[in-house]
This record gives sequence, structure tokens and C-alpha cells, in this order.
Amino acid sequence: MYKKILLYTSNQKGMALVATLIIVLAISTFAIAMLSMTTSDIKLSALQEASKETFYIAESGIDRAIGFLEDLGNPDYQVPFNPFTDDNGGWPKIGSGEYQVFIKSSSPLSYTIISEGRKPWNNASGKISTKIKSEVILDNFAVFAYFSDQELFPSHIDSSYGGTKIWFFGEDTIEGRLHSNDRLAMAGTPTFYGAVTSAYINKATGDKSWEKYDSKTNPNFYGKPPYQGGVDKIPLPTYRNISELGDPNSLQRIAGSPASQDDVNKESNGVYIANSGTQVTDGIWVKGSVDTLSFGVDDKNNPETTIIQGGKTTVITTVETPITIGGVTYPKDTTLIRENSIVKKSLNGFTNGVIFVNGEIKSLQAPAATKGVKGKVTLASNNHITIGSDILYNTRVNDPNCFKTTEDNPFPDIPDSLGLISEGDIKIKKATASANLEINAIMMALGTSFFYEGWKDTQKGKLTVYGSFIQKQRGPVGMFSSTGKSYGYSKDYHFDTRMDVNNPKFGQVLPPYFPTTGKYIPLYWEEIL
Repeated sequence: MYKKILLYTSNQKGMALVATLIIVLAISTFAIAMLSMTTSDIKLSALQEASKETFYIAESGIDRAIGFLEDLGNPDYQVPFNPFTDDNGGWPKIGSGEYQVFIKSSSPLSYTIISEGRKPWNNASGKISTKIKSEVILDNFAVFAYFSDQELFPSHIDSSYGGTKIWFFGEDTIEGRLHSNDRLAMAGTPTFYGAVTSAYINKATGDKSWEKYDSKTNPNFYGKPPYQGGVDKIPLPTYRNISELGDPNSLQRIAGSPASQDDVNKESNGVYIANSGTQVTDGIWVKGSVDTLSFGVDDKNNPETTIIQGGKTTVITTVETPITIGGVTYPKDTTLIRENSIVKKSLNGFTNGVIFVNGEIKSLQAPAATKGVKGKVTLASNNHITIGSDILYNTRVNDPNCFKTTEDNPFPDIPDSLGLISEGDIKIKKATASANLEINAIMMALGTSFFYEGWKDTQKGKLTVYGSFIQKQRGPVGMFSSTGKSYGYSKDYHFDTRMDVNNPKFGQVLPPYFPTTGKYIPLYWEEIL
């Protein structure tokens, strides 16, 4: 019996030992697994953190490349270009990492930027990297449906109203992007379909809001952002940008004017087309005020610009289809100049689309009768521009529905565009403007305003605009009296959606050399490595 009990007890001890070993093995396996998982998690977390760091490094490269472009304006890089080759061999250092950037032109105003950020890593290559691709575009004043520097009535238009606030009223509708460097004032229920921004901020209180006329004021903001105050101020272009003779990038010089005032003084009033021998090199420069400047086409549908100055009429034809005058045939791809119906010169090539008038434009016209503006033109003056009749695009004349858009086609297919830039005012001529007037143009009044001369004493119909208003101060086109009688024009304003930066053809439809804000807007970015 004793032996049996001993044997039984011995067997129990062996079983306990085996069970203990199994439990220890299970715990060890679990511990090893947990340790392995923890190590993997730590490695994964470190990898994710490193990837995030290289992403931010690459993003810093994008930011620096944008700053580089803003300093240069609008350089042309047909092949990828590394702007920082003199900094650490083209890999500028930042923190524990470095980046490499390449910039390539993708359209007249946009660029593709590829930036790779990397840092040391314990793998076969000895590094970890992230590559980002971004498309950026040079922001242009044409993208604004409405832009103002001050929301005050211009004193020179009417001193009795000068300095008073300009209000957006219930009937006002702005279809595109709006910005003012001043505080916006709202009354009733005006409607804004695009982003609304203001640089206004009360430094004492931090208030960034728009001003409300009364408790019934309730504007409709449908854009993104619906309204944002306290944003950076956007300076209007200066005299130097438009007229400075010493600046080769000013519009006057781009049009082909002489480089110094002494040279300008030597020239007599007239129309000049810059050329080298028989080759057109720049645009059209006009010295002296112009009585009438009109756009149209000839019987071959070639674009024509007619300039009447004093007793001389100059007609400039862009020969896209050969024409015959006086038995002589002028081939396509030439610019033909006639003075008082006499052919004075035929030059090879076309002008760059910029017309600069060193003086006032007393009557600007592009009505249906002349077939309107064909092609892309920027017309600038260092004085006032007065609109004497309809300003229509050639496409608009041929197709009255050309500006209609749909969800599937938000950007009209119109090849024509006109930029009007005045260092004075852009105004509608009281004596000649029709009862109902239409203007197709991107208008920039740097002196003060866009307005109608008969805004408070002449009854008119509707003013239809397809384009934009960029002005120092908002001018009047009409008013309602206390008796309910209206004067001037009622407004039917439409933003030219082709000027939206999201338009794939944005850089192709802009009026040539239209002023930019100097800032680049990222259109999109994607991680490509």
C-alpha cells in the first residue's frame, strides 16, 4: 500500500512539472509575441513619423519654390529646373533632412513643382523619402468678379457724395470671387455666389465683420469661404507696373514704347508698331490722346483695330486670311498698317496683343456693326478710357448665347478676351451710350472708378456686363430718387467664368499681360512617392 501511494504521489509531481513547463512556455511565447508586436508597432510608428517628417520637408520645398516664382514673376521653364543648385548641391537642408525641387512651366501662367523630401534611415538605401507634385498658378486680377481698394464714393465724380459709404443692396448679385481691402457694407439681401474676402480688421477690437445697414440686412453668401475678414491686403498695381518707361515689364514698354522720356518727346503724336526690320517685335504704342478707338473685323474676318487721332485714321489689320488691296495681296501671318486708307507698311508676324495709349481714349467702341473684338487684347491708357458704345466679343456677336454655362460645361468656349486698364477712370459716355448697353471686358480702373457719366440725371435701361470690375473705388452707374424715379442704368452683371483659375484654359484666355497679384495659388497637390 505504501508503494502504491508513493507511486501515485510521484506521478502527480511529474504531471505538475509538465503543466508548469507548458504554462511557462505559453507565457514566454505570448511575451515574445507581445514583444515582437510592440517592436513592430514601434518600428511602424517610427516609420510613420519619419514619413510625416519627409512629407513636411517636401512641402517646405514647394513653399520655397513658390516664393522663388513670386520673386521672378512669370519665368519660362520648358524643361524641369532646379532653382536651388547653389544650396548644398541642389539639396537644401532643413532640420534633420533635405529637399530637392524641380519647376516646369505647364501653361502660360502655371507651373508643375515636384519636391522630394528625405532624411537618413536605417534601411538598405540609408534614407527615407517622400515626393510631392503640385500645380500652382499665378493669381491674376482677372479672377475677381469685383475688387475694390476703398468702399467709398469717389469725390471727383460728385463732391456732395464724396467719401460716403458704398452699400451692396438687395438687388446686387455677384457671381464670382469678391475682394475688398476695405470694410464691406451690406443692406437688404445682396447675393454672393463666389468667395467673399475683406482685408478689414479693427486693430483695437479685432473686429473683421462686414457692416450691417439695419436688422433686416441678411446677405446670401454661397461661396467658399462665404465671408472671411482680416485677410491680407492685395495692393493694386502701381504706376510703375503700367506706365514706367524705365521698367521693361511695364505695359507701356511691353507695347513697344521708347525706353526714356527723352525718346518719347522726340516722337510726334501717332501710332507706332514695334518692329525689327520687317518683323513685328512687340505691341502697339500710341502717343497722344485718341478721339476714337474701335475694334472689328474686315470682310475676310481678320481682326482690325481702327484709331482716329486728329485728322488721321490708322487701321491695323491682323492678316489671318490673305487680303488683296489695290491689286496687292498680303499673306497670312502679317500685320498690315494703313493710314487714311493708304497702305503704309506690312510687317511679318502679329503684335503681342498689348495696345498702350500715352493719353486719353475719348471713345472706345466694339459694337455688333463692326463685329466686335476678335482675339485677345489688353488696352491700357495712362489717362481715362471712355466707352462710347457696346463693347462686344466677336463670338458674342455671332452667338448671343455663347456665355451660357451648364454644370457639365461651366467655362464657355470663347477665344476672345479684352482687358481694359486705365490709370484714370473707365467711364460710359453720356452723350453716345445707348439706352441698353453691353460690355464684354475685364476692367481695371486704377485712378478711381468705373461709372456712367449720367448716373444721377439721365434715364437709361439696362447695363449688361460679362466680365469683371477691378477699381480703386466703386463708382455709380445709376440711382433711385426719394420719389422712386430711377436714373442711369439698372445692373445685369455676370462674371466671365473663363477667368476662374480652375478653368483648364485659364492661362490661354486671359487678356495678354493682364496684371497679376504677384502671388501663386496651389491648384492641387498629390503624393507621388
